[in-house]
Amino acid sequence: MLRALTWFRHRISGLPPDPGAHTRAHVNPIASAMSELTRKPLQGLADPLAPVRYLDIVLLVLAAPIVILMGGPVLGYAVGAGVWIVQRIAEAWLDAAGHRTDPKSAVGIKFASMVARTWLVAIAILAVGLAADREDGFTAAVVCLAAYTVHLATALILRSLERNTPTS
Repeated sequence: MLRALTWFRHRISGLPPDPGAHTRAHVNPIASAMSELTRKPLQGLADPLAPVRYLDIVLLVLAAPIVILMGGPVLGYAVGAGVWIVQRIAEAWLDAAGHRTDPKSAVGIKFASMVARTWLVAIAILAVGLAADREDGFTAAVVCLAAYTVHLATALILRSLERNTPTS
């Protein structure tokens, strides 16, 4: 029971499990888990950097009314933004699936994910450019390029912050 509560507490807090926790003198695990949660109420339960992590999607949603009001190619914008959001959902889902497997499988999942998501975006841009006006295809390409640029910049910044964060 104590091991299960220790595992649960560390799962919520995001910290690695303490290997000597089950051999210590009896400590009230519920009280220690609750004190851990009250000290860090959002850690493990919500990502405080989520608005930064998904800044590309936030900017796509906020820019939609501007494109509509300015009379831009709405179909191209909708396809570009839609395919970008779909591929970001796929990225998050496949990244989580990769974390649940061994490292070799995780690399394979990550590589296949990158290739498949790139093809998904390229085919959507080509399809809207051929099915509708060329301006729609160009708009979809520009939307995906802008979203990729924001996504890459925020990923690089967050990765450097996550590596430099002390794990105390």
